[in-house]
Amino acid sequence: MRVVILGAAGATGRALVTQALTKGHQVTAFVRTPAKFDLKHAGLNVVQGDVADAAAVERALFGQDAVLCALGAATPLKRDQTLVNGMDNIVRAMEGSGPRRLIYLSFLGVSGGREQLSLLGRHVVAPLIPRTRVVGAFFGTVSA
Repeated sequence: MRVVILGAAGATGRALVTQALTKGHQVTAFVRTPAKFDLKHAGLNVVQGDVADAAAVERALFGQDAVLCALGAATPLKRDQTLVNGMDNIVRAMEGSGPRRLIYLSFLGVSGGREQLSLLGRHVVAPLIPRTRVVGAFFGTVSA
C-alpha cells in the first residue's frame, strides 16, 4: 500500500513511518524541513511541503492509497488556524483525485471523539478545551 504521512517529522509521525515501512508499505513522508528528517529506507520518499500550501498537499496525496495525519497544533489548547486550513487542504485534495482513506490522529479539541472519554474527561477536562471546527474527524473513507 502507498501511504502518505503528514507530520512525519514529529514523534508520532516518525513512529508511523517506521511502522509502515516495517509492514512493507511504500511511504511518503510529508515534512516542512527534510534536513531534520533523518530516516532512510528504500521504501521511503521524503517530500518537502507545508499543509497550508494546497498545491503541495495535492501533489503529495496524488497516487497514494491512504493518508495518515499526525499533524499537531503548536499549542494544543488554542485554535491553530494553520492546522484548520491544512486539514481543509487535505480533505479537498482527497475529494479531488486523492486517496479514499484518511486516518486522523486528533486531540480532545475534536468534539466527535469526546464521547469516548471517561466521565472526568468529558465533564471536567473537555469543557476547558476551546471548541474548534477542524473540517471534521475522519476515520475510514472520505466520500466524494
